[in-house]
Amino acid sequence: MGGEISRLGSGSRLLSVNHVGSWGAAGTGSGAETEGGSLIASLAGEAGGKIARVIGGGAVGMYARRGARGLRESGLTGGGWVRVVGTFAAVAGLVQGVDYLRVLPNPARSAGTASTAGTIGTIHTTGVVAVVLLTLGVFMLAAGGRLVHRSMGAGEMESAEPAPSASKSTHIVLAFVAAVLGVASGLGPPLAVGVTAGLMVVLAGSLFLIYRPEGLLLLLAAFPWLDYVARRTLGALGSVWDEVLLLGSLCALAWAVVVVRRVRLPRIPLLVPLAVAGVVAVGSLAVREVPGGVAVFALRVTFQPLIFFFLGYLLPKDRRWVKATVIVFLLTTFLMAGHGLFQYVTGASMPESWVDARETAIGTRAYSIVENPNGLGAFLLPGALLAASLALSRIPRGHRLLAALVAMVVFAGVAVTFSRGAWLGLIAGAGAFLVLAHRRLIPGLLGAGLISVLVLPQAFLNRLIFAFSPEYINKSLAAGRLYIWDVALRRAVEHPWFGVGLGTFGGTSAYIFEYSRLWVDSFYLQLAMEGGFVLLAAFLWLLFRAGKGVVASYLRTTDPFLKAVAAGIFGGFVAVVVANLTASVWETLVVGAAFWFLTGVAWSLPNAAGVHLPQAGDLGDEPEIPV
Repeated sequence: MGGEISRLGSGSRLLSVNHVGSWGAAGTGSGAETEGGSLIASLAGEAGGKIARVIGGGAVGMYARRGARGLRESGLTGGGWVRVVGTFAAVAGLVQGVDYLRVLPNPARSAGTASTAGTIGTIHTTGVVAVVLLTLGVFMLAAGGRLVHRSMGAGEMESAEPAPSASKSTHIVLAFVAAVLGVASGLGPPLAVGVTAGLMVVLAGSLFLIYRPEGLLLLLAAFPWLDYVARRTLGALGSVWDEVLLLGSLCALAWAVVVVRRVRLPRIPLLVPLAVAGVVAVGSLAVREVPGGVAVFALRVTFQPLIFFFLGYLLPKDRRWVKATVIVFLLTTFLMAGHGLFQYVTGASMPESWVDARETAIGTRAYSIVENPNGLGAFLLPGALLAASLALSRIPRGHRLLAALVAMVVFAGVAVTFSRGAWLGLIAGAGAFLVLAHRRLIPGLLGAGLISVLVLPQAFLNRLIFAFSPEYINKSLAAGRLYIWDVALRRAVEHPWFGVGLGTFGGTSAYIFEYSRLWVDSFYLQLAMEGGFVLLAAFLWLLFRAGKGVVASYLRTTDPFLKAVAAGIFGGFVAVVVANLTASVWETLVVGAAFWFLTGVAWSLPNAAGVHLPQAGDLGDEPEIPV
């Protein structure tokens, strides 16, 4: 052990004594010179040797020698510790300097008392300490490993074995920890504890997601509940937390692609229609001279959910991670459907405008944490059809029964939203799902649909039938949905190329920026009116390519579970596409996020089958995993 400790510092220019004379250091056996020796290391080696002789070769000695060897191999001789210590000193000095400037007294106001003089002296001492720490830290960060590199001649450098050095990632982690401790050292005890604990949690989560970015799949699958909690607990940060999540996710994905090389970026056919849609949307904003704030918000509402597609598609995953993602998403959907059913049973309050005055049988419409029944209905559609697909698949019986239970609860949740658009979307999505995966069940489903007309509660039938009644149509043509559709269509025909300006009529952006209080209640018509028919065509092209990719994944996948997932996601895809005919539910963030995220996951299923992500080891040395 003494030899290990001696070698730990023997090559240090800072600690080595070979430039000031030769020492008969311990361990040489005589007073001979020791080239490259270090007085401190030699003394430590002598003490370590004595401790090793006292401990002996038992278990304690074995672990002591193993610890010394690990210390030697940890990279401390490579100079990385200098930057770590420098980081701590610089951050601590910076924090104390800020604190010094904050409490710096006014000499004219504070002069004349002994207590004030003592306080001023203490404050100025803090300032001096801050300057010293900051200067020392900057010096160590700038000098780095040059303070500790080996003092060898040219011949020795060629033949000597290089000192072990820690990986860059280890230095980054240690530097982050040093920065956390530096911040804590400049704060008061109560605040220091909270800040340190919070930053350590952030560090642990960041490290996990950087080296296991597939963990982000679970966060994205639970996005609605995370969004709900964040917006109510993070104060001013709650409104931008989703951007922070997406930015962090993209950084973790970039790390996996560029640094640890766990992902090989594939060709993405979706990029071409997306690029066309983006160019046309920007053209609409420029031609119609939409103000900057409105333009940014409109682009964000329209295109931000597509980031979830790229994350769902490109994040590394194997069958286990797909299964975990599906479970989390179904649990998220199940809880929201259950919450909606609870609202319906307990008669939760709702705005009167959500139902017609003649629909007295409807006590309330479920809206859960989405706070909009159409949005809730659209969000539940993919979960309902995904659970139904798993219930009809060839997975273990217990899992199928559990999926059937989830499907029934979520179907009921869709029903109590009383969203006619969601109901029509569910019918279309179920039909698409059956055509793709279970054609033999189509006659049975048609028979069940006819029977359900006889057993459904009258409130549900009246809600659907009322939409086709002459009374409703006349009212809608006068000042309702059909009237707004007529206005929107006329505007679209008048401005076919770039519309009236994206975000300036009939949607969330127009409502927030007070362009219009009207809601078009049709995403496609709204897009044509605001951005022009070219933007609508590009978006429809985007949807076609996305749906085609989901079908291709289903056809290429042989694993029963993954095949069922692809089929269920396709059914939900069609359902949400149809639901947007009568409501702009893609502008509800949780709906757009879930839709595009699941689409991206479905695209990656053929590659997830049979891929086993490593659980331990240096990720930098792992082979690339094609996605």
